[in-house]
Amino acid sequence: MSPTTTAIVTGASGSIGAAICQVLAKRGFAVVGVYRNGVEEASTLLDELRRHVPATMVQADLAEPAVAEE
Repeated sequence: MSPTTTAIVTGASGSIGAAICQVLAKRGFAVVGVYRNGVEEASTLLDELRRHVPATMVQADLAEPAVAEE
């Protein structure tokens, strides 16, 4: 199945965010995960997701307004 929809998930390196990313990938969504901390967890999750769908991870603190402007 070729992904046609992309999901953006915040908190992707945490347990709930990672689980959401996994469910979306299993349903055929391309996934963009956003995380603040947990570089190793995000990297491991990214490897897993990429076995199924296009995926990327972005490290950002979305609580900082300037981040949205970047």
